[in-house]
Amino acid sequence: MTVYSFKVSLHRRKDLYRTIAIGANNSLEDLHIAIQEAFDWDADHLYSFFLSGKLWDQDTEYTVLDDEFALDYDLPPSRDTRKARIRDLGLEVGAKFLYLFDYGDNHMFAVELIGRGKQVVKDELPTIIDQRGRSPEQYPDVPE
Repeated sequence: MTVYSFKVSLHRRKDLYRTIAIGANNSLEDLHIAIQEAFDWDADHLYSFFLSGKLWDQDTEYTVLDDEFALDYDLPPSRDTRKARIRDLGLEVGAKFLYLFDYGDNHMFAVELIGRGKQVVKDELPTIIDQRGRSPEQYPDVPE
């Protein structure tokens, strides 16, 4: 099985990251859920991946297209995160892109493909293979 290793760091926080191993046949939605679990957050908001690394770049955006809360985008069905397979994205090691979670709070994560290869995996995929730093609260208390 081909396994991809992604280093995911909170935007502008290189000291806070998780490395996630995920199978080539997994979807971008699987990566989204793995990131949320790796940071101990709830996957309870809309999200998008921007393969260009540029926020709101519809030319490279993957998102949930037919969810009741999805935006009314004119994107092809292949750009639905539930259908987009990691293997089909054309990513090379070193590729960097942006993951945006929660369009209200705009939690941005830098995602980098740091490894790809055929591996015998003993753990169920996706899985966290490395981590650094304590996860921030998803919804910190804000003084009124």
